[in-house]
Amino acid sequence: MKLFRNKDESEAVDERTELEKKFEEAGRKAGRTTGKAAQKGMSAIQNIVSSIEESGTIEKAREATKKMKNVTEETLNKVDKKVKDAINSVTQKNQEEDE
Repeated sequence: MKLFRNKDESEAVDERTELEKKFEEAGRKAGRTTGKAAQKGMSAIQNIVSSIEESGTIEKAREATKKMKNVTEETLNKVDKKVKDAINSVTQKNQEEDE
């Protein structure tokens, strides 16, 4: 029983040209640079969001948004009711005139 067997050693053949290799290396460098910049941006955004959450600004904005939504809905309901009342009164007047 052999514990250490001889593995088939085959050389990896790289059939790419020098230009292709240079392009790949340039792409890797650009990718690293882009990744670092993206990570810095994401870290900055997370810091801003956490500071806003700590100060309570987001909660205040959410409450203000809810209030604005409620006021808008109430206003639209009032306008809708007034329009329906106006249409009904005009319809009633037209029916009375026709009779």
